[in-house]
Amino acid sequence: MKHLLHIVLTAISIALAGLIFLISHEETVWLKWDWVKNLIALLISSENIKSTENVITESVTYAVYVIYLITLFALSLLSIKFSFKYLDQDVIERKKVKEFEQANDFYLPIYLGYAFVAISLPTLKSFLLFFVLMLIVLARTRFFYFNPIFLVLGYKFYFIKQTDDSKVLVISKKEIKTIDELFEDGNGEMQSYIALTKVNEYTFLILD
Repeated sequence: MKHLLHIVLTAISIALAGLIFLISHEETVWLKWDWVKNLIALLISSENIKSTENVITESVTYAVYVIYLITLFALSLLSIKFSFKYLDQDVIERKKVKEFEQANDFYLPIYLGYAFVAISLPTLKSFLLFFVLMLIVLARTRFFYFNPIFLVLGYKFYFIKQTDDSKVLVISKKEIKTIDELFEDGNGEMQSYIALTKVNEYTFLILD
């Protein structure tokens, strides 16, 4: 279960590239699929729908994008819930934390790269190959897990450098500006450690 959840988490984190691909390849790729054309034709011929083909086509495309986004948000929420339940637990001790910094902006260039690649790929097969390769690379190599949808859900990303010079990424809904705030509990009292859920060797979720 734990290994499957790691793969799912990784897939969700790069799935926004799929939405960018769909948007940028409407006319050349997915609107040409037979089932999509049949659906549009069915809607046009429906007596309850009185509209032009262009309006119906636009409505179908926006419906697809909204469904895609809602699915990603739902999967992201479920992934957080299952992470707390099934992934390993760990702690970070206050005395072992050396440096602390914001990480929200760190991944912007990376996701811009994903966007440009998704736009430039000409076919669905090429995009699926890119997606699978990225999934394998990210799942098999050392990386900081980052899901941009977590930002919309209110989560924030922080880098923590420990006394042994190792660096980890911490994800939390808590607004944190200093190391001391990281180790404050809900009553404002300082703790010697914080409990974490281990997403991978370099990324942790704080148990808010």
